[in-house]
Amino acid sequence: MKKIFLLSLLVILGTALFGQSVLADNASLLVLPATAQKTIGSTFSVNVQLNPTGNKVCVVKGTLVFDNLSCQNISVASGLMAQVTPTCQNPNFTVGIPNCTTISQNILSVSVKSGAVGDAGVSFSGVKVIGAGTAILFNSQVGAYNITAVPVEPVVQQTPEEKPVKEEVVIETPKETQVVVENVIPKTAGVAGLSTIFSNPLGSPILIIFIITILILIGLWVFDKFYLSKKR
Repeated sequence: MKKIFLLSLLVILGTALFGQSVLADNASLLVLPATAQKTIGSTFSVNVQLNPTGNKVCVVKGTLVFDNLSCQNISVASGLMAQVTPTCQNPNFTVGIPNCTTISQNILSVSVKSGAVGDAGVSFSGVKVIGAGTAILFNSQVGAYNITAVPVEPVVQQTPEEKPVKEEVVIETPKETQVVVENVIPKTAGVAGLSTIFSNPLGSPILIIFIITILILIGLWVFDKFYLSKKR
């Protein structure tokens, strides 16, 4: 009777423990974002996140592995205790979670710089997820990225702008007219005048006035000579 009771108790305890292990899924250690497309030489950040999935996790340890990415900086999330602090030169980490945790939370923040064109990624090695004194089964999800070349913008050849041709307005300044004052009477006028007088004596008013003046003077002389002299 005692043997049957003990056997039944073992079966019940085994069933309970098996049921608990079935109900508790594996914990997960994730790299987020899981996928992305980046250009050569670009710098971006990824996070390492713990998802206990119902388990009580107290410590996470392992090593970060970079593929076609150069590590720029690694920092431990605030509120956690780093027993082994990871660096880019030595990316090993051992991070303790005070009072343990059953909810998802970030463990690490990592800054990386993309390398050549092709595939790149962040993964883990030597990972252990530890609960209250026992190891917890886990799944890991790496970050897989596609590195592309920097797009080359097409060079638009700009045609030189045609500058409007300015019509040059030539303002001609009037040339100074030099007025040459010549004798009103040309030099040949005197000769021409005398020839005109002698050729047509009656048609020249000057000759007529000259003759009249002579005649008046002769008349005055005769009048004085003969008429006035007799009265004296």
